[in-house]
Amino acid sequence: MPLLTALVLATAMAKTEEITFKGATDLTLSGELMLPEGEGPFPSLLLMPGSGPCDRDGNALPLVRTDVLKQIAEHLAKNGIATFRFDKRPVARYLSHWPLDSMEKMSEYFSFENHVADVEAAFKTMAGAKRIDAKRCGMLGHSEGGLFASWQAPRIKPKAIVLAAAAGDTLVSVLRFQIGRSVGASDLSEDAKKAIIDSNEEAMRAIVDTGKLPAAVHPQLLSIYNAAALKLVRSYLTIDPTVTLKQYSGPVLVINGEKDVQVRADVDAKRLFEALKNRKGTSQELFVVPSVSHNFKQVKDDSDPAFEGPIVPAVLDKITAWLKANLA
Repeated sequence: MPLLTALVLATAMAKTEEITFKGATDLTLSGELMLPEGEGPFPSLLLMPGSGPCDRDGNALPLVRTDVLKQIAEHLAKNGIATFRFDKRPVARYLSHWPLDSMEKMSEYFSFENHVADVEAAFKTMAGAKRIDAKRCGMLGHSEGGLFASWQAPRIKPKAIVLAAAAGDTLVSVLRFQIGRSVGASDLSEDAKKAIIDSNEEAMRAIVDTGKLPAAVHPQLLSIYNAAALKLVRSYLTIDPTVTLKQYSGPVLVINGEKDVQVRADVDAKRLFEALKNRKGTSQELFVVPSVSHNFKQVKDDSDPAFEGPIVPAVLDKITAWLKANLA
């Protein structure tokens, strides 16, 4: 069969339905239910993207397009598993609802509490949708979405969860790694590098202790320490995902790319897996994919972030097989 014909047929197999639902702060959120061919009822997976203004597909447009969640959804639909993806509240489509008159109101609007309440509402919406089997609903969190899954799993009690390129510690550890790596690879002077690292430490301490930024933050860190999201950042700096994850009693797949430069497979994925091992009566699995990025794309070399292109087949095949065994 010609490749183009195969792709057309594969796309035609999946049916999509736009669904709106009420999240925290009474915000109407928009999402897409993707259904396999057939009548169902189908097992289903809530897909949650990474940090910032990431949309339902896993993209922070116009700067970054990965389509990581869209590709996962399409692959699962071809294998009998439905998915629900939604645009998070930081996505620009909701701009008219943002309280732009106050940074404090913005910080509250984008709080961790509101984000995870949105996730709970999305999960219940998916489970209650026609042709979905409410007893076979799970969650997949990519990057930041993994923290949401770890937090909500003991409360929502999904049948199974997948933690994809998720942090295994507080944001303190993650930022030290990310900033240290970025600064270390730059051509800045040693004094300039130290100034950025010291400013990051000062900012993290101030936010944790007071909920506020210090008087001065290095210009290169301002994109991280945005006044409109300080409450959210403080939560990330203080919440250890392994604490709530240990309280979840269902099966968990931890999957990470070996060449992930945002979270580390040998540190974060390992820490998540170790936190799960002492649970009784359930299962957990760790799968590290060689030569693959944070977005599960093939990397050319260690400096390649590999945002675009197809997800490597090994990732899609692993997620699908694991879900068929533990969800479907």
